[in-house]
Amino acid sequence: MFRRIVTATFLIAPIFAFATTKPSCNPELQEQDNFLSWTTQVSASILKHSIEKRGFIKAPLNWEDPAFSRPVNVFYRLIPAENGDVNDSSKPIVVYINGGPGYPSHRYHDLDFDYSNKDPEYQDKHSKFTLLRKSFRILLVDQRGTDGMSCPMNLDCSEIDPLVVAKFTGPEAISMDYAAAIAKVVPKKEKFYIIAQSYGGYAGVYYMVNAQKFPKQVRTPDGIVFSSSAFPFPDADPLVQTRIRRRSQLDLNQQLAKAFPDIPDRIRILRARVDIAIPGSTFVDCLFFMLGKGDHWEKQISDKVDEFLVASDTDLKKLIEADELEPPPPMNYILSPATFQNGLSDRAMARQIMAEIPFDKGMINEMAIYVAPIFDTNHIMNRTDANPPRPTNVPSTDKIREALTHTSVIFTGANNDPMVPLEASRMMIAQIAPPNAQIVELNGGHSAIMFAEGYDLLKRNWLPKKGR
Repeated sequence: MFRRIVTATFLIAPIFAFATTKPSCNPELQEQDNFLSWTTQVSASILKHSIEKRGFIKAPLNWEDPAFSRPVNVFYRLIPAENGDVNDSSKPIVVYINGGPGYPSHRYHDLDFDYSNKDPEYQDKHSKFTLLRKSFRILLVDQRGTDGMSCPMNLDCSEIDPLVVAKFTGPEAISMDYAAAIAKVVPKKEKFYIIAQSYGGYAGVYYMVNAQKFPKQVRTPDGIVFSSSAFPFPDADPLVQTRIRRRSQLDLNQQLAKAFPDIPDRIRILRARVDIAIPGSTFVDCLFFMLGKGDHWEKQISDKVDEFLVASDTDLKKLIEADELEPPPPMNYILSPATFQNGLSDRAMARQIMAEIPFDKGMINEMAIYVAPIFDTNHIMNRTDANPPRPTNVPSTDKIREALTHTSVIFTGANNDPMVPLEASRMMIAQIAPPNAQIVELNGGHSAIMFAEGYDLLKRNWLPKKGR
């Protein structure tokens, strides 16, 4: 992978000599031009911000051969620490490689976040970084193709080819976009750290491997945390991890019913009402995002169910349409088989796992989302099912383990994690953890690194004693 990157000047100089060959002259460029025709334009006005440092990096669409590639704009944001500014070097920069796949950075910190609003409830609702910003600046990058500002896909385009999309938006390309943003934003003598969260673990692994292959272009961080991460394993059976995930969600549903014995009945009633208000809606099963999240997740789900149950039919529809809980985006559907599912589409996987481990209708059922009839005519999902992308250029476990010996490495798993359950996390970490790694198990579910216990872990490892 990236066989010609060593000759590229992109990460060293701001101007890159991108390919200007007419598309008809070369099939590779025709493929790139097809991809670009499926994207939408982003206004430069998004760069105007009085507090954040924002910019575009002109990156090669094909990082494997930068000198023979069309350019794309990759959007980044440097977020200041609390009560500070983006140039405050006393607050180290944490590069947050977010999960997904297919999610933009504004899912984690609103684009229009109001820094003057100090209300804790507002901050927690509109940013996942309330604690992290007390001690760190945060560098975010919109992953290419997502519903953000880095060549976002026009998902209404009927010509989209999932194989081409996966080729140019996978974790190896994303890792190089992050490397370019770091080279642009982080001064050479300043320390910086990486949090590779969930699917971001894929990009984090590629980043660390490429830091050894191309040290002039990819800077080694002073520390990296793989937080509830998934990792690339070339020969892994995707159903093994999915079965663990399914059993974990079954356990969490049972925990929920133990805390609130009537919750299964309330969920059934809500399903019936939602089906009338918005036929085919997957809203109830999208509550799986809340399973295990934080210290009081059972009450939070119970309260949310009640909030929607007491609403009138008209208000119920409005509440659902305004709610942040929604099915994973189509980019997630394209990239999942190209990464941790080893060529198995979400819908094919869901059908098999649902047959093996059935859920009652009074349970929150993630897998039901992918087989919902409302998606039967979705052209992106249908094309992905017909010819799922497969992982490419996957580094060996030995290469990953060696790459991780060159900095401080922490792996964290979490109790009550419905996405990367602790059992699965332990299995994966055991295969790639180098001798120098710390392995820490947190409370708080999939986002545990963002809660108090995770934040304290970061402070202990990444801040001098005076700054803790």
